[in-house]
Amino acid sequence: MDCLDRTNLMQTTIAKRVINTQAHDFGLLTHPEFSIEAEEEFMKTFREVWSDHGNFIATAYTGTGALRTDFTRTGVRTKKGVVVDKLTSGWRYILNNHSDGYKQDAFDLMTGAWQPHGDPGEAAVLLHDKRHWAVRLVPYIFWFSLAMIFFTLALRRASSFSVLYPLSLYCSLFTISAAYMARNYIDFIAWPRLNYQPMLDAIYYEGPGARTKKGSKARGGGVVQDVHKGEKMILEEAIKAG
Repeated sequence: MDCLDRTNLMQTTIAKRVINTQAHDFGLLTHPEFSIEAEEEFMKTFREVWSDHGNFIATAYTGTGALRTDFTRTGVRTKKGVVVDKLTSGWRYILNNHSDGYKQDAFDLMTGAWQPHGDPGEAAVLLHDKRHWAVRLVPYIFWFSLAMIFFTLALRRASSFSVLYPLSLYCSLFTISAAYMARNYIDFIAWPRLNYQPMLDAIYYEGPGARTKKGSKARGGGVVQDVHKGEKMILEEAIKAG
C-alpha cells in the first residue's frame, strides 16, 4: 500500500491507536488510562519499523527516503528534519525529471503493463536515442562548463586577469546551455519509452474534472485544459526520441 511521507505519518498514528486498543482488549494493559506509549522499548521498535517501512517504499517510488521521518522515528519534528526534507524534495525533483522514465519502464515491464511483441527490431527502436546529436551534447557542455568554472576559481593563478578569459568562456557556455535546456526542457526529460500513451492521455485530459493552465472554468460547469496547438505532438515526438 502507498505509505510514504504524510501517508506514512498518518498510518503510523492510526497503527499506534489500533495497537493501544488491542492491548486493552487482550488484557495487556489492565487499566483504561494505561497507554502503549508508556512502553519505551516497544515504542522505539514501533517507530523504527514504521520509519524504515516508509523509507523502503519511498525509495522504490521516488528514489529517496521518506519525508518527515524525524517525527515518525522520534515523535518530534526537528529543524534538522525540515532541512533534510527540503534537500530530499529537491533531489526528488531532479530524479523525477531525469530518471523516473526508466523506473516506470521497469515497473511496466515487471507488472505486465507493457508486453513485448516478439519483434527483435522493437528493442533497438526503443533504445535508440533519436534526438539530434547537438541536443544530446548540451547537457555535457553544461556539466563540463560548470566543473571548469569551479576549477578555474579554485586553482592558483598569477593574477586575476589570467582567469578572466577562460572564466568568461565557461560562464558563457554554462549560461547558454542552461538557457537552452530550460527553453527546450521537454527534450531533456526522461519520459517512459514503453507505455507512454496513458501518461499523455492524463496530461492532456480534457474531460470533466480537468483544469486549464489558468484554472479557469469552461462552459457548462466543466473545466478543461488549455492545450496549445501542436504541443501534444511535440511531446509525443520527444518521448519517442528520448
